[in-house]
Amino acid sequence: MKKIKNYLFVTIALCAFAATACSDDDKETIEPLTADSVKGDFGGTLTVGKGEPSSVVAVVDDRIVISDFPVDSIIKIAVPESNFSEAVASLQKQEYAVEYTTGIFGLNLFIELNLSPLVFEVEYGGLPHEVNAVFYTDKRGNYNGMDNSLSFELLLQSVTLDGEDVHIPSTLKYDFDLLKK
Repeated sequence: MKKIKNYLFVTIALCAFAATACSDDDKETIEPLTADSVKGDFGGTLTVGKGEPSSVVAVVDDRIVISDFPVDSIIKIAVPESNFSEAVASLQKQEYAVEYTTGIFGLNLFIELNLSPLVFEVEYGGLPHEVNAVFYTDKRGNYNGMDNSLSFELLLQSVTLDGEDVHIPSTLKYDFDLLKK
């Protein structure tokens, strides 16, 4: 009988402990994701190719807007090397906007990117030159509702300079790793 009382006491103590542990978890409520969960201001890193990560800022509303897209990586491909410095010096900040749609799976939003060309102008040799960069992606982007992170990648598909195709030696990848502010 004494053993049964001891087992009963231990069982009650464990139940009380389990109930307390569960109630602590209940205090942290996780908001269910909606298509609007991804909207907000983001900061983080962008890695171009095999280069070092650099800071990047994006605003997500009805589209993803990258405020200072690193077009120097495109200019390096498009513009003759002897004119690179002059072309980069002529640049203004380039904004790149990406349309998107979302799909919810658990605590993640999958982001389908609808990419459009990035068209901008540089000047070198005393003349303006139009650069047109076309991107694609192999993967969906991802917004994680647990840590409010957004990640996606863009791949450079083609570049034209003044309407002429430019040879791209290898695929240039832009990896975005962002956190909501």
